[in-house]
Amino acid sequence: MTVTNPVPVETVFIFYSESGKLTTLPHKKLEGPEKWGNVWQGGKEFTGIEDRYFTAAFLPPLNQPTPLQTRYWKVFHNIKVDGKDQSEPVPELATATSAQDMALRVLLDPRITTI
Repeated sequence: MTVTNPVPVETVFIFYSESGKLTTLPHKKLEGPEKWGNVWQGGKEFTGIEDRYFTAAFLPPLNQPTPLQTRYWKVFHNIKVDGKDQSEPVPELATATSAQDMALRVLLDPRITTI
């Protein structure tokens, strides 16, 4: 499963938990897909992506609490700013289980923000 959200990019974060430690990565710290190729990082208890309005978290199945594998990167797309083309990064996340059957628990939740 891949989740993308290009707007506004400054509010998009990738996160994961490994050995009980939460790591959060803003779009600026993500590399392009060419850096990692098809390399997956294992040992994650949960992974996710969030922006200003929503959080999507991916967890292993309850009956099969195996660690998750993840890949995260950014790609670029063109947007118009004041009538001119501009390149903007789009953070992306992929999460999988190492088990043969692909099964994940997914939490999609609106974030409560104050204005």
